[in-house]
Amino acid sequence: MTRGRTAWAVVAALALLGAGWWASRSLRTPDLGSFHMRQVLFDVVAAQDDWIVLEAPPDAPPRPTTLTPLVDQHADVADKAAIRMSPPCAIAFDVPRDEAQYTLRAAAGADSSVPHGLPPGLPKLGVLYSVEVDGVEVWSERYEHQSMTREKWDPDLYRWRHVGGRDGIAVRAGQRVTLRTRFAPDQDLSALDTQGGLALGFGGVVLEHEWTGERRAATPATPNILYVVMDTQRVDRLGCYGNRRGLTPHIDTLAARGTLFEEAYATSSWTWPSTASLLTGLIPDEHGVTGNESCTLAYRLRTLAEVLARRGYTTAAFSGNPLIVGSRQFDQGFEHFDGSVPDFRMSDELVPPAIEWLRANASRRFFMYLHLVDPHVPHRPHPDEVARLGLGPPPPGWPEQGHEGLRNLVLEKGGLTDSQRAYMEGLYDASVATGDRWIGAFLAELERLGLTEKTVICFTADHGEGLFDHGMFGHGHSVYGEEVHVPLLFAGPGVDVGRRVAGTVSNRHAATTLASFGSGALDVREPDRVHLLRDGATSGAVTMTHRGARGKQAGLALYGLRRDGLSLHWRDRATEARSHLPPGPERARGASIPDAVDLEQLALFDLRADPHEMTDLVAAEPERARALWAQLTAELRAARAHAPRVSIAVGGSGLATLRANGYAGD
Repeated sequence: MTRGRTAWAVVAALALLGAGWWASRSLRTPDLGSFHMRQVLFDVVAAQDDWIVLEAPPDAPPRPTTLTPLVDQHADVADKAAIRMSPPCAIAFDVPRDEAQYTLRAAAGADSSVPHGLPPGLPKLGVLYSVEVDGVEVWSERYEHQSMTREKWDPDLYRWRHVGGRDGIAVRAGQRVTLRTRFAPDQDLSALDTQGGLALGFGGVVLEHEWTGERRAATPATPNILYVVMDTQRVDRLGCYGNRRGLTPHIDTLAARGTLFEEAYATSSWTWPSTASLLTGLIPDEHGVTGNESCTLAYRLRTLAEVLARRGYTTAAFSGNPLIVGSRQFDQGFEHFDGSVPDFRMSDELVPPAIEWLRANASRRFFMYLHLVDPHVPHRPHPDEVARLGLGPPPPGWPEQGHEGLRNLVLEKGGLTDSQRAYMEGLYDASVATGDRWIGAFLAELERLGLTEKTVICFTADHGEGLFDHGMFGHGHSVYGEEVHVPLLFAGPGVDVGRRVAGTVSNRHAATTLASFGSGALDVREPDRVHLLRDGATSGAVTMTHRGARGKQAGLALYGLRRDGLSLHWRDRATEARSHLPPGPERARGASIPDAVDLEQLALFDLRADPHEMTDLVAAEPERARALWAQLTAELRAARAHAPRVSIAVGGSGLATLRANGYAGD
């Protein structure tokens, strides 16, 4: 009996010890693992001032550009920011001393103009590409550039050849790297015209540093962060901004449990410049992503994702817009980046994989960037939303070509009929409702996973949409309110409930605000260190587009300033002229801003009396217009002084994407 009691005592003691061990284990921070991030510390393509030119044809010096071996986004043949090095050419650069060890990444290749431009009788062009480190060749490859034929369709003939393969080449601080191109010694050049050089060289030349971070769990001090950008979302379609049609019940519910900004403006009326601002907190003239001629996000800029990754956030981006892709360097700081398809992917394609990622990372502190595109053409509204809103079949004469067909109707055939216009607006509304439907699905999954009270959510848009408010449709064509006035709201822990903030703000400051939630900070100048939820209304909002249009006139450089209930528009003709310069330091420095302005370049509107910007007040109040212009240009001068010195233009694949998705001719 005594022996039995002793045995039970031992069992009880062990049980208590075990319970104590499990209790102490549960109090410790769970081991969520680690992650490895590669960060570009030196962008060689953009560092033209640091190149040492050892050899180059006199009429074709090396320069930064974009090379496109083949117009195809699905294979490794698409656009790369590159150093054009027409043979024979050699440039060198010194590895900086910021870190002891780097990985050199680069790819050798030629623009498709090279094989397509070979003369008859020269079926192949042999070029030797090589890399040297401190004078020792560490990689070389002969590339036989040749055109494909109908009988032999082989994209592999055009693919990029990656220096050092998947691992790249390890280099150390202080070493000198030399990139070299030369014609193969057995290559007959007698029939080849090399005047002006050949568009070939090395693409994606960067020095990377890999670092390891520890994954962490969300806490009240550092919550999860969800950044939702609804592409092409007009503010007047949201119930929380006064719409009474019930298009957006889920967004409206989100707004009710958070803080909404009534007068928020995007930095641009189209995607590339505006999205770069949303990720960096900078206006386009400072981050340098301004148009087709300068559309690549510089590696030297610190993005919100990079800041949060350093704070232990597991980062992911899901982009349905084919302009927001890794080839344009929008993937900086994201461990997972889903944005590689060259077509618009509506939410029915994008949200399910985003939810799967959320489920897999629910225990980790995460930052997710979710770029939804339902309100953007080509519209594909959910059938239930179409039925709910009573959208009937297309009216007579509705173009099958979509956006381009509408453009032709407006510009060439005098406009749309009343029924066509009503259908276009109904299609847009049903698409807005579809986007809201999918946001509701995502928010429901957050709730199911128990993450609602652990996640700060920011909802905004990259721009709005013109639905003939000023005789235009689409976007990117103006700086009127329908294209730049956007929703902006926050909800979650630490956010005031039911608050509405009046006064002008720029939604680019969402980036600095979200960085603060992650206990981080973006590298921005003092005036841009804005925390919207603490600071409220700011001194104004700058907006722009280099794709402005008036009638059949396109490619206009338009700037706007929203401040103190006024809206100023300025046409910057000097920037329009500079946009035709070749990519490089001269264009990237930005056009000089004059000391005075012609009143014909300005338009002024009183938003309190004229919220739809219909009555231009410049003639009546010229001095007020000039004063606002002086404030606008002061901000632009300060921004341009910090802009990247090298601009990288869109290439063949990017142009094909633009044309396929409604940006043809711009």
